[in-house]
Amino acid sequence: VSDRIRQAVSEIQLTHGGEPVKLTISAGLVARRQDAILTAACGRADAALYQAKDSGRDRVVDAQ
Repeated sequence: VSDRIRQAVSEIQLTHGGEPVKLTISAGLVARRQDAILTAACGRADAALYQAKDSGRDRVVDAQ
């Protein structure tokens, strides 16, 4: 689902001051078990987000 959202956003055509503006999304995803601590899961998702940005942006990275 997240990759379909990323793709849909990249296809939006916007202009600002007559110039085209490109939109992209970078996302970090994590699957959290019920017994896992929420702050730990958020930390892993945040790390995955920065990995997506550092890898060239416009991508979704699953946290390990």
